[in-house]
Amino acid sequence: MMVFTLTGTDPALNLALEEHLLETPPPGVGGGPLLLLYENSEAVIIGKNQNPWLEVPPAAPARGSPPLYRRVSGGGAVYHGRGNLNFAFILPQAGFSKEGNLDLVRRALARLGLQAERTGRGDLLVEGRKISGNALCYRKGRVLHHGTLLVDADLRALRESLSAGPPDPGGYHIETRAVASVPMGVANLRDFLPGLSLEETVEALAREASGAARDSGRPPAEVFEPGPESREDLERRRRRHLDPAWVYGHTPLFTCRVGRDVYRVENGVIVEVGGEGVRALKGRSFDTALLEAVVQNDR
Repeated sequence: MMVFTLTGTDPALNLALEEHLLETPPPGVGGGPLLLLYENSEAVIIGKNQNPWLEVPPAAPARGSPPLYRRVSGGGAVYHGRGNLNFAFILPQAGFSKEGNLDLVRRALARLGLQAERTGRGDLLVEGRKISGNALCYRKGRVLHHGTLLVDADLRALRESLSAGPPDPGGYHIETRAVASVPMGVANLRDFLPGLSLEETVEALAREASGAARDSGRPPAEVFEPGPESREDLERRRRRHLDPAWVYGHTPLFTCRVGRDVYRVENGVIVEVGGEGVRALKGRSFDTALLEAVVQNDR
C-alpha cells in the first residue's frame, strides 16, 4: 500500500482530492491501494444523506462557524480540526475489507502502546470511549474508506459544534428519514498516552500500511502533490463542496412543523406550505434565519 501525507488543510480541497483519487488513481499507483493521512482546519462534515439542521446547533449555519461541508460518503456528522488526524483508504472494491482496514489502524495504535477495540458499527474505542469513526463511498469498482482519529483535538469545540436541536422545546420540529448521527463519549489518544504527537501517530499508521521498518531507511510516506492534469477537476470538485446547493440543497426531503405551521422542504427549498403556515414562503430556500423568523411569527 502506498502512503501519502497532505500538507494542505482546506477541507473542501481535501474532500475534492479524495473523490478525485477514488475515480482517477494517480500515475505510478495504477489501481492499487493507497492511504492518505492529513489534518483539516476546523469544520463540520456531515454525511451524504444527513440533514444539517439536525446535526449542528441552530445558529451555526447563520454564523458560518465552523464551516459546514457535505461529503460523498454516508455515516454521521464529524468534527474536523487540528489534532484530529484524517485517514482515507482508497483501493479496489475486489477484496475490500472494512474490518481489515480498521484492524490495520488498530495494529498501528498497538505500535504506540494502545489497545483499541472495533465495534459492530465500525467505530474504534479505547477503554470504552470513541477515538475513531469512518464511512464508505463506492465508485467505478473502487472504495473510499475514510475516517477520523482523535489524537489531540479540541473536544470542547467538537461537542459544541455537533450539538443540535431547536432553540427551545416550543420552537420547531423536523420530521425526516435522513440518517441521524449516533452520539458517543469521545476521547483523544493523548488522554491515554500523554505527550503523543500527531506526527508519531502518522508515522505509526504509515509504517503499518507501507510495511516500511523504522531501520529500513525508506520513508513510510510521501507528500502527495497533484499533477497539473488534476487541477481543473480538483477545482470543480472543491467549488461544489463550497456550494450551498450541495451542502444544504442535497438534504433529503423533510417536513418542518412550527405549531400549526407545516413546511415541506425538498432539495433545500420549501415546496409546500400547510396548516397555518405562511404561504409566501413557498419557493424560498430553507435556512436558519428563515426558521427563526417562522418560530417568532408563530409566537
